[in-house]
Amino acid sequence: MKECGLSPVQSFWARLCARLWDRNLRADAPSLMRCMMRQDVELFRNKNETCWTAKFLDCMANLRFTSGKSVSELREMDLNSICALRFNEAEIAKAYEKVYTMFRESLNCSDPRRAPTGSRGLAWVKHKAWFSSEENKHLEVAAPPRYIASLMRFRLGCCMDLRVYDHSIPNRQDRFCEACREISRSTLSGGKKMIEDEYHLIFECVRFNRLRNSLRWGSLFGPSINGNMKVFMNQTDQGKVAHLIHMLLEIRKDPLITNWNLDMFESSSTGSEF
Repeated sequence: MKECGLSPVQSFWARLCARLWDRNLRADAPSLMRCMMRQDVELFRNKNETCWTAKFLDCMANLRFTSGKSVSELREMDLNSICALRFNEAEIAKAYEKVYTMFRESLNCSDPRRAPTGSRGLAWVKHKAWFSSEENKHLEVAAPPRYIASLMRFRLGCCMDLRVYDHSIPNRQDRFCEACREISRSTLSGGKKMIEDEYHLIFECVRFNRLRNSLRWGSLFGPSINGNMKVFMNQTDQGKVAHLIHMLLEIRKDPLITNWNLDMFESSSTGSEF
C-alpha cells in the first residue's frame, strides 16, 4: 500500500468503523441502525469478546483514543456513556502511520536473503532493501498495461511464478532456480542451487547472462548499477525496466527457451519498443 502512496488497509478499516460508530449512535440516526448498534454495545458490556463493538473498542483503546481507559474499564461504563464516545478519522490515520513507522524502524535486518524463514516483516525488509524509492518513478511510466502489471507485481512481491513464493516447499532455502541447476548440472555435482527470488532473476540466473550483455539491454546493467537491486529498479528509464522484467517472466514460463535463443532480443536499439 505504501508503494502506491496509500494507507495500510487496517487504517482504512478502522476509519470506516469509526464512521459507522459515529453516524449510527447519534440521537438522529435511523432508529433500526441505532437500535442494532446499541444492542451490540450491550453485548460488549456483558463481556462478549467476539461482538463487533468489542473488536472496535479494543482497536481504539490500543490506539489511545479512549481517554486512557482499557477495554475492561470501558465495559464497566453505562450504555449511554459508551455510546457517547466519538472518534476522529484523521487522528486515527495519523495514529496508524505512527504505529507502522515504529514497526518499520524496528526491523533490523537489511538483507532479505539473510532473514530467517517466517521472520516478522520479511516483505517490508525486501521492499526497503530492493525496491523502495521516494521518487516513485514507476508510478508515472507510460508503457503497455502488461508491462506495467509485470513491473508492479515484481516490485510488490506478487510474482508468484518465482520459486521463492512456492509455499508448497516448506523451507525457503530449498526454493532454488531449476533452470540454473539444470544448466550447471553438467559441471557441478548435483547442479548449482540458488534461491529463485527477484534479485536472482535480474542479476544471477544463468539463462539470462547473454541478454544482460546484449546491445539492447546492456545499458540497464551499466557500471553504475553494480549489482545494486534498488538502483536497478529505480533508474530513469522505467519503461525499459518494465519491458525487460515482463520479458524475463515470459521467457521463464517457457521451458523451451534457453540462453542461446536470446539472439532474438539482441539489437542495436537502446530504447524500449512499445
